[in-house]
Amino acid sequence: GNDNIEMIKTQLENKICNSVKTVPYNESYLKTFKKILKGLETKKEHYIWICSTVCDYENFDFGYICDPFAKENLHVFPS
Repeated sequence: GNDNIEMIKTQLENKICNSVKTVPYNESYLKTFKKILKGLETKKEHYIWICSTVCDYENFDFGYICDPFAKENLHVFPS
């Protein structure tokens, strides 16, 4: 429901040089995340960023790569 969604989507696309998909919020974050995961193709590994239209990603490092021993973990960053 954010009026700035297209502007934020363009900002993210320019920052990460990749495709950005929007997924509407679905009752809870858990249901929304499950919907995102359900839509992914089956692969050995997936690296995805889940971003919110209410956060500022101007100085965020989307090139972050976690420790190989923590790759199965969910990483959460403050906005």
